[in-house]
Amino acid sequence: RNRLKEVLDSEKLVVQSFLSKPLLIDGYKWDMRVYVLVTDVHPLTVYLYTDGLARFCTDLYEAPDEENLDMREMHLTNFSINWESEAFEDTEDGATGSKRSLRT
Repeated sequence: RNRLKEVLDSEKLVVQSFLSKPLLIDGYKWDMRVYVLVTDVHPLTVYLYTDGLARFCTDLYEAPDEENLDMREMHLTNFSINWESEAFEDTEDGATGSKRSLRT
């Protein structure tokens, strides 16, 4: 059976590996998105954009267990999940809120 085809044909999916002890900021799980441009692989030439994003969960982190494993806003940093949360903070300054600039 072609399992990849089953996954591709299914509904929306989020795939993420859980870290046993994720780095938290103010008690929230987060991830970092940086942007690079690879112009050559031999020799490797990479340009790093001067800014990026830190994306935060909207619920305080607790280690995953049977009680909270389905609480997506606690365990997944995806913007498409957290922006629907009542706790999502959309700020203008880029240094606070649920989606922050790495530059600030």
